[in-house]
Amino acid sequence: MTRVPLRCGALVAAASLAYFAVLLLLGPIAGTPVMGLLLVPAAVAGWCFGVVGGSLAALALVAANAAMASVVAPDGFAVSAGAIPADLMTLAGGVALGAIREWQREATSSRHQALEKLEETEALAAALGASEQRFRLLAEEALVGVYLIQDGLFQYLNRAFADTFGYATTDILGILGPEDLTVPDDWPLVRGHLENRLARGAGPAHYRFRGLRRDGTPVRVEVLGRALDIDGRPAVLGTLLDLTRQTEDEAALRLRMTALEAAPAGIVITDPEAVIQWANPHALGLSGYELDDVLGQSTRLFSSGHQDQAFYQELWRTVSAGRVWQGELVNRRKDGSEYLEAMSITPVVDDDGTVLHYVAVKQDVTQQRAHEASIRDLNESLALQLERILTLRAIDAAITDGRPVAEGIVAYAEAAVRGLKVDAICVFLTNDQADELQLAHARGFRSAPEGFRLELGQGVAGQAAQQREPFVVQGPDEILASVPPRVRSVLANEAFETLVAVPMAVRGSLRGVLVAGHRRHLAPDEGWLEFFRAVATQGGILVDNATLLDHLKARNAELQAAYDATIEGWSRALDLRDRETEGHSRRVTELTLRLARAMGMSDEELVHLRRGSLLHDIGKMGIPDAILQKPGALTEQEWTTMKRHTEFARELLAPIEFLGPALEIPDAHHERWDGSGYPEGRAGRDIPEAARIFAVADVYDALTSDRPYRPAWTHEQAVAHIVAGSGTHFDPEVVEVFVRLAGERQGTDAGTGDAGS
Repeated sequence: MTRVPLRCGALVAAASLAYFAVLLLLGPIAGTPVMGLLLVPAAVAGWCFGVVGGSLAALALVAANAAMASVVAPDGFAVSAGAIPADLMTLAGGVALGAIREWQREATSSRHQALEKLEETEALAAALGASEQRFRLLAEEALVGVYLIQDGLFQYLNRAFADTFGYATTDILGILGPEDLTVPDDWPLVRGHLENRLARGAGPAHYRFRGLRRDGTPVRVEVLGRALDIDGRPAVLGTLLDLTRQTEDEAALRLRMTALEAAPAGIVITDPEAVIQWANPHALGLSGYELDDVLGQSTRLFSSGHQDQAFYQELWRTVSAGRVWQGELVNRRKDGSEYLEAMSITPVVDDDGTVLHYVAVKQDVTQQRAHEASIRDLNESLALQLERILTLRAIDAAITDGRPVAEGIVAYAEAAVRGLKVDAICVFLTNDQADELQLAHARGFRSAPEGFRLELGQGVAGQAAQQREPFVVQGPDEILASVPPRVRSVLANEAFETLVAVPMAVRGSLRGVLVAGHRRHLAPDEGWLEFFRAVATQGGILVDNATLLDHLKARNAELQAAYDATIEGWSRALDLRDRETEGHSRRVTELTLRLARAMGMSDEELVHLRRGSLLHDIGKMGIPDAILQKPGALTEQEWTTMKRHTEFARELLAPIEFLGPALEIPDAHHERWDGSGYPEGRAGRDIPEAARIFAVADVYDALTSDRPYRPAWTHEQAVAHIVAGSGTHFDPEVVEVFVRLAGERQGTDAGTGDAGS
């Protein structure tokens, strides 16, 4: 800005110096016309400095010119008089050039301003276009409805607005107005707000109403509108929000809050620093505080001091890492009382994993845990009682299953160890004089003791036997001191901490002593000792019962032998009475037993089968000798009498109970497979199996034995006869087995007169 005046000043100075130089050189010669050259520097000054600057410069030049003229011109008056027009021209030139310069500057400035304004206008238009495009894109893609109302109709709306009411945008634009999309009952509300907006005197409108969808269903909406002028006419521009989802969310939120408020568990929400932000009524009921008491307080408010620092450190390590913590702890109520609380703490995290809140769910489990403990105790007690009952049942089984004394005591000791839950058991039995104890069985010892004998009053077992009361010794030293020297070496290796001995008495008689050893300290309570007494008593019953059973078995064996000897005596007596059939009963019995074994009969069945075979003709004791020993053929009447021997056998044997199972053969051995036999005409499998087997053996032995009326048949003849009678006289299955056995014995004793032996 300072360089232009300097250049202009230098130009004026140069022009002035040039003028005065010319004036000095040519003034004396040319005279007044030379003064007209003064116009040049004046014009330059006016051009450079404007009207005022040019005027001042012209006046200064005129003054300088007059001074110079008086010096240079020979006739000063003449020069002065002729200089007046030149001076006026100089002044006019300076003023004129100054005016022209100022006009030029203003014109240039105006042109520049116009150009700048044009550029600014173009930039504004471009920005406005871009802004309009952004606004339209934003409006079209907005999640809320955007609308413009003018002249009572919608002139613009976006897709979200149209979707809210179930229309396409083309179905609304320029066709429908606000009331067309409003439930009739809400027309006054909408109309009033629109009129206020269009009156331009009201501020923005923000309200809710019920819209009307295309299908006639209502929809709750919220609008925000503002009045404006478009093309000189009033309009309303606003946004519309569909409240359907929000209403549903609010309802769901209310429902959840109601559920949280009514939840039977305590719920506490805290910030990341464990400062309480909300608690439901149940949580407040647990702690005894009011909501105002806990809001803004740390959860340490509930701390009881029962949990150590390590507990809380582990808890916070878990939840601060975004994991759920679950556990139980003791908390304190407002009144100072304590309760056991089961709690789970769930972190609420954002997308970055930062913990925003903690939600703690709490439950008072004091009574529940107490009940659970009571139930556990009861279950343990029931389990113990059941185990003890099972132990006694196992001992009862050993008592009743008829085992010998030694085997019964082994099973008894095993059950006693299991039921008493001890490491070892010793069973001592009394001798016949009941003045000494003999070790019968030991279980659970590291080295099995053998041959121990104790006098009554000697050692733990002897003292229990003598006093007839349980005897308990605690401690290794005390145990070793309580036993005879010869027993100490064995017990020292066992390292028992507790030794208990209980007498085994039955009906006032001592049967022995049960001794239990345990390698850990055992404090027997009354219940355990009572159970021990029951086990010891059962042991005494076992010994007593097994001893009696052994005696009974021996007596029964003797009696059975006597019975069998008697039966064999009856059989021999029958054979002696009928000398023609002597040895028949023995032979047919042996063959019957062979057949029965081959057909799978048990040993118990074979016992009755043998007795029935020996007694098959016992009924003949009721047949007169004249008929029984008649050498010739029997008459029809005699044969009728002979057939009654099966009836006589039943009458004779039925009263004898132990011979009941053997009665099948004497009663039915003359029945036939086809039903043609006697005494009842039974057929097939209605005939007892024992009788069907015996029938084959009886006929074979009869055919292969000599009779007064015929000689003995050969083995082959007898077998062929029996095979021919299969399915009529004999059971086919029995015949099949008989033929197989006959083939195995062929060539040995099968063809002799004693073939059936």
